[in-house]
Amino acid sequence: MILLRGYLTLLTLTTLLTTTHSTPRQPGSKTIAQCPVTHAIINITSTTPTVTFIKSNQKLYFATKEAADAYRESPRAYWLDPYDLPPAGQDGKRGLPDMHGANVSCAVDGTMFLINTMESSRVMHVGGQCLYFCCNNCKISYWRDPAKFVQDAAVDASSVRRPTGRKCFAVHFFFLLCI
Repeated sequence: MILLRGYLTLLTLTTLLTTTHSTPRQPGSKTIAQCPVTHAIINITSTTPTVTFIKSNQKLYFATKEAADAYRESPRAYWLDPYDLPPAGQDGKRGLPDMHGANVSCAVDGTMFLINTMESSRVMHVGGQCLYFCCNNCKISYWRDPAKFVQDAAVDASSVRRPTGRKCFAVHFFFLLCI
């Protein structure tokens, strides 16, 4: 009984400390994005070029139609990889545009869900735009075969070839070790 009472007191103190000292979430812009292809800052309007998804209401925004077409050709080339850093500050944590609290459909199976940016499964793109999924299984399905889910994707959009211009540092490091 004493052990249980001590545990409950500790749990109550921990709850009080975490709730009184936590800072409120700072919302980000919902009308600004960075193009994952050109890295240009975009003011989102009704005429901004987008890439959409077959079963989803989500969109990725691009600086030009050509940049959107480049994404459709090779989506993997513009995903943030382990050697890239997300944008600095809060935009790297919440994504840009800030989709927190938005009701969206999963990019893979169309399931509707509410985005909680720190809990929802996502793929972050270069520049900070995020594509959200209802679960990790859907995220993995998208990683394996993005052409199935990107509207008007190129025939070989699911190819694992890395386009020229983006290099994998691990491969270069490996070759340096082997030489």
